[in-house]
Amino acid sequence: KATVHWWHAESGFGIEGDQTTVLVNAHSGTVYSVSRKWRRTDPALLVAPVVDEQQALRIAGLAAAANAPGHVIGKSLIQMGGSLADPDAVQDVPVWRIGFRGMGGLQFTELAVDCRSGSIVRQTGW
Repeated sequence: KATVHWWHAESGFGIEGDQTTVLVNAHSGTVYSVSRKWRRTDPALLVAPVVDEQQALRIAGLAAAANAPGHVIGKSLIQMGGSLADPDAVQDVPVWRIGFRGMGGLQFTELAVDCRSGSIVRQTGW
């Protein structure tokens, strides 16, 4: 199984969650199936953010308590997991992605700040 993930762009937002998956027989190399997922987005989510870039930087900086300043990676539409009521549901959230480097570039943290509410909705990194 080989899966390739990518992002596409719409209205200045990077759209997370696109992928192509290919199933291949490991012995013969025969391709059994190819599936593609291209995420359709709700245009209402791609409007101008309520929280601007500078506000998102301040919010993320306070949450990260980082020694180095953060930088804006961009606006994205990310996929968030479901709720207790519907754990299998996926919810799209428009966010500012803010990155922080540390330890001479050996450490990286990314915070996703909701463009509508200003809350931190995801933290990733190493």
